[in-house]
Amino acid sequence: MYEQQELFDLNEPNPDTSGASDLSGLARYEQLRAAADASADVNGGKKLDARKPMFACLDPRGLMEVGQVAAYGAALYGDENWKLVTNGKRRYIDAAFRHLLKSFWERNDPESHVPHLAVAAWNCLAANWFQREEASNAQE
Repeated sequence: MYEQQELFDLNEPNPDTSGASDLSGLARYEQLRAAADASADVNGGKKLDARKPMFACLDPRGLMEVGQVAAYGAALYGDENWKLVTNGKRRYIDAAFRHLLKSFWERNDPESHVPHLAVAAWNCLAANWFQREEASNAQE
């Protein structure tokens, strides 16, 4: 089974090139989250959210569009047919790039009528699933 990895590499250099901090990626992330948690907690309650995904920062409309892509594909091919695609990681990465490039000259995919960028995002998620499966199978 695939194990959840840390969100940030402890040895990752801070991408901030302003020189404001020389902390690693994870340490900087935890510092920012701790400051946000401390300043936002006016009622005295505590909740340790460091290293947890922040879904509130995601665009709900964008997620709905990605869900539309999933529904369109499920109606065409079946709910989880996408997991059966041979060489899925490579093919979904290729599809993501095609949709990213097409987004420069047209907003929506003419077939699904969903924004190309939402289709690209769905393809990236599918490729990510295949990558996790590859890692899981390699560990067995």
